[in-house]
Amino acid sequence: MRARTLAPLVLCAWAACAAATTPPPGRPVAPALPWHLRGVLELPATAGPHPGVVLLPGAGGWAPRYQNVARALADSGFAALALDYYGVEGPATSGAELVTKSTLWRQHIGDAVRLLRSSAAKGRPVALVGFSRGAFLAIMVANRTPGVAAVVDYFGGAQIDPDSLHAQMRAFPPVLILHGDSDRIVPVEEAYRLQHEVESRGGTAEMHIYPGGSHGFTDPAMMRDAFGRTVAFLRRRLGG
Repeated sequence: MRARTLAPLVLCAWAACAAATTPPPGRPVAPALPWHLRGVLELPATAGPHPGVVLLPGAGGWAPRYQNVARALADSGFAALALDYYGVEGPATSGAELVTKSTLWRQHIGDAVRLLRSSAAKGRPVALVGFSRGAFLAIMVANRTPGVAAVVDYFGGAQIDPDSLHAQMRAFPPVLILHGDSDRIVPVEEAYRLQHEVESRGGTAEMHIYPGGSHGFTDPAMMRDAFGRTVAFLRRRLGG
């Protein structure tokens, strides 16, 4: 259910691997979102509870393609909330504002996880699937948010500060890292660094590096492959 009307934005090629669909008759009705959580919650056609997924957009903010991905995840058996974490505070326009607002964004992500666990997921585990900035935020909150059982990191990484990174990696849930080796926005070294930090502390990190892959995975075949790996990982870690 839409929490608000979102202005149409240009669709990227993610639509190629997750086309929007009309909910079939009898599909469960998504609960209304609290005032401070903006986004779209998509539910599977069958009765729940279902494992949950919170989708976290990149720095560009919410776009219709994230609802398409949420719909495809719902069709794969997950209660998927495409969260507009900019929805109340908006994006950051300076470094100082980024520090302040990222704290609020992380709080909204935690609230979204709790919402899913108390409604559509009804206590079942929840995963965070982040894209670029959303992946950085997912890494920052994953081990501090009860109920988060897995993370999928699309072309993101971990916060640079060593002390903060050490805290983030303690008791970190299993993570799937998907990155392109030609990424000029978040270098692929960030993916290897994240894998090392997780595994060096006894965690589980699966990683797939796409040769020639740029930031955002603009190649449709690459996107389909990444989405398939995401669904398989989530089914292993959250259950069907």
